Amino acid sequence: GLIQTIKEKLKELAGGLVTGIQS
Repeated sequence: GLIQTIKEKLKELAGGLVTGIQS
């Protein structure tokens, strides 16, 4: 559903931020 899609996108964004901070 829509909620699941939003959760997936938030996970991707969060992962990108973590990667950016670490590097």
